[in-house]
Amino acid sequence: MTRPEKLRVARALDELGVDVIEAGFPAASHGDFDSVQAVAREVQGPIICALARCSCRGHRARRARAVGSAPSPQSTCSSPPAPFTASNKLNMAQEEILRLCAAGGDPRARAVRGRGILPEDASRTELEFLAQVIEVAIAAGAPR
Repeated sequence: MTRPEKLRVARALDELGVDVIEAGFPAASHGDFDSVQAVAREVQGPIICALARCSCRGHRARRARAVGSAPSPQSTCSSPPAPFTASNKLNMAQEEILRLCAAGGDPRARAVRGRGILPEDASRTELEFLAQVIEVAIAAGAPR
């Protein structure tokens, strides 16, 4: 979506009374960063949320900068619990994934009040490990 389109949708969602708007993925492009930042500045009612990968500090920092001007900023961290995603895409063991989920609220993102977790590819994740990922995220400050 373009910046004007995102703003139009965000304003419509605000008028409908939604609680949270997931405005985008600021690390995806300069355009998405600008769009998320514009939504955070201009839409005052709902919590404005942005997505970042837990595995990338740069993504987390861009997310915090993009939504930092919102009255109630929030962030969502994408974590890779699925074995295929973790091993083939990121070359990570389960212990590393749990550490990433715990670090999702790193100090630079503290300006971002709320933190959520998005278990990437959760439907292909063993339920026991998915539960561990969610428990670690809750302990790190993700809402229940």
